[in-house]
Amino acid sequence: MSTKDWILYSVGEANLYQDVSFGGDNHNPAIFEIEGPAGFSVTSETTQMGQTVSKISLEISAERFDKLASAWLKHRKVSPYKYTLQELLDKCEDEELKQLVEDRQDQGEVDMGIDDLSADNKESKCHAL
Repeated sequence: MSTKDWILYSVGEANLYQDVSFGGDNHNPAIFEIEGPAGFSVTSETTQMGQTVSKISLEISAERFDKLASAWLKHRKVSPYKYTLQELLDKCEDEELKQLVEDRQDQGEVDMGIDDLSADNKESKCHAL
């Protein structure tokens, strides 16, 4: 019997887990478990080389797949970005740009939408940035 390390679970949804590994990093495969999938098929076909290949196809909503993918990246501590900000700054040769980015990194975000940029107050709000 194995112990499941649930990465994302919700009753009646497509879920994701790994069997628990008790030493260091978990290199066990990811396993999808789907309760009552809306659409699925199991087929096999013969390739041109004469090999039989089995296929499992199933439907997962785009929204649920987004959640599964995000949870997997967090679980594996994988960054979806190729470089960190510091790595990019280290490669940058423009000292003025580097300083500008570093200065702005600690600034808070301004909460506003496109509607806030009307002709009447565009000038004052843009200067606030």
